[in-house]
Order: sequence, then structure tokens, then C-alpha cells
Amino acid sequence: MIEYSTELFTASIAMADYLERFHDRRRFEELCRQCPCYGARWCCPPLTDCAHTDLHRYTRADFMLLKVTPLQSGAPLEQARDIIRRERIALERTLLERERALGGLAVGLTGDCPYCGPDAVCARTAGDPCRHPELVRPSLEALGFDVARTAEELFGTPILWSRDATLPPYLTLVCGHFV
Repeated sequence: MIEYSTELFTASIAMADYLERFHDRRRFEELCRQCPCYGARWCCPPLTDCAHTDLHRYTRADFMLLKVTPLQSGAPLEQARDIIRRERIALERTLLERERALGGLAVGLTGDCPYCGPDAVCARTAGDPCRHPELVRPSLEALGFDVARTAEELFGTPILWSRDATLPPYLTLVCGHFV
């Protein structure tokens, strides 16, 4: 595993403002449909729990952005999976602690679920309930939010993508808590 540093940033916005400026459920539902995880992961759409879709009941959206910077340039992109898994679990643990303490809804990260293991098949593909419902939350994208705009406008940090099978200068993880 490559060495890296992390920086954690936080931001808050009124939920009504966040819904107005960053929510486009139709657009993100369509983008999610193009992903092989659509309907195959419990954190991905289509979401089945109506409580997760009643977003107007929350008054504030609190966010965390974790910027992960590899300490060596040109590292292979496949190294991102282990870094993201480790950092995602830590971030989501913090979110779940906030959810237990304050109520509301923790909103996790997109991608492969880290809780069943990197090569495990989600129980949803077999029509079974989630094996870890106490840990798994929907992603911002699954709820119809523009995470790239969230990162750029609320944190001034654009999300970077690999262009040549090497890690970009930094990785960005964005998650939130609606209260």
C-alpha cells in the first residue's frame, strides 16, 4: 500500500438550499442506471425505504470531505481501492455516531460496499436483506445529489479522475448527515 496523507474538511448548508441547488433526482437516477451496481447494492438505487427519500423533513445538511493525497506520484490506480475502503469505513463510522447521537440520516459514499468484503456479492442480488443494515446508508448520488458540485461549491475542491491508470494528485470522499 502506498503512503498518503489526509485532510478533513466540513461544511453545512440549509437542507432547503441544498435540495434546490444540488438535487436532480431524475438526472442521477438515470446515471445510476448505467452503473452495474444499480439494483445490486443496498446503498444504490432504486431505494426501497421511503424514509430515505423524504428529504424535505430535514433542516440542515452537514458534510465531510476527506482529501487523500498520495505521497508518491504515478502510483497505480488499483491502489485506490484499498485506500478508499480504509478511509471510507472510518468516515462512515463517524457519520453513524452522529446519526445515533443526533438522529437524522447519515449519507454514505458510493461504490462497492466495504462491509461484506471487497469480493463479496451483495445480498440484494439474491433478493435477501442487507447483511449489515446497521452500517449501510444510501449514497448522496443514490438520493439524487450532485457530489461533484457539492465538493467544488461547498469545499472549493474539484473531484479529480484518473486519465492514465495512475492515481490523480488526490482522491476525494464526500459524505453527509441530514438533520
